[in-house]
Amino acid sequence: MSLQGSLTQKIEIKLYFREIKSASGFIKTVYLTDEEAKAKEEENKKKLAAGEKVEAKDEVLCLTTYWKQLNWAENNEITEKSTYFNQEAGYQDVSIYKYRDLRIKRCLIGWDLKDDNGRDIPFSEDAVDSLPPKAIVSLVGKYDDLTNVSDDDKKK
Repeated sequence: MSLQGSLTQKIEIKLYFREIKSASGFIKTVYLTDEEAKAKEEENKKKLAAGEKVEAKDEVLCLTTYWKQLNWAENNEITEKSTYFNQEAGYQDVSIYKYRDLRIKRCLIGWDLKDDNGRDIPFSEDAVDSLPPKAIVSLVGKYDDLTNVSDDDKKK
């Protein structure tokens, strides 16, 4: 694979979660690591095999997202758009919030998100803005883990 070929790869990231209804009826979302999701799914399979019912609170749900890596021009554009002049300090600074938002909206390119009636929610920047912050932070963490080179990767 060439350097340019790596930029055209679509990166699939799954976000596992459970929805738990509180006593007051409020639905809380609990985000799971891949390992936690796998363990919970195995536990649910065992329950089903034993003829037990898996309660809704124990069901593992999944949002599949698709991402891309930035090229040099895109990275520069995002950095430029998130740069501002800090009047107090007297120098150019980068808004980490603006940088993060622009990066997410440029790298996240699709998903299989559905509404409560099972209909597809079209991917858009507005739809990204409507997601819970914890979901976005979890997804970005997974994206960064997949795209950053670790010390173990360097040894391969």
